[in-house]
Amino acid sequence: MNTIHHSAVPLVFEKKVLLSVLSLGGLCAVVYVYFMGFSILHTVEREEFTREAVHVQEEVAALERTYLTRSAELSPEVARQNGFVAVATPTYIARTSLSYNNSR
Repeated sequence: MNTIHHSAVPLVFEKKVLLSVLSLGGLCAVVYVYFMGFSILHTVEREEFTREAVHVQEEVAALERTYLTRSAELSPEVARQNGFVAVATPTYIARTSLSYNNSR
């Protein structure tokens, strides 16, 4: 009878290949979980920033209403009652540029 002898070399190679494939699969799973967590965190932060932006817009709208209400109450008579006087010769100052790079 013919007997077939298996050598240990192919089993070592197969174990290394199997270990490599399992390691690569594990690494892919870890990277997948990391990026999914990052995506969820980004979505939660975006929702929070959206709510904060709405809150800031509401505050700005309230300030604009207050400004418009108070500006309607101003008149030259109210200014004189509060001690303001008319300027004989007004002086105006004009800025040439608002940019730092253009001002040199």
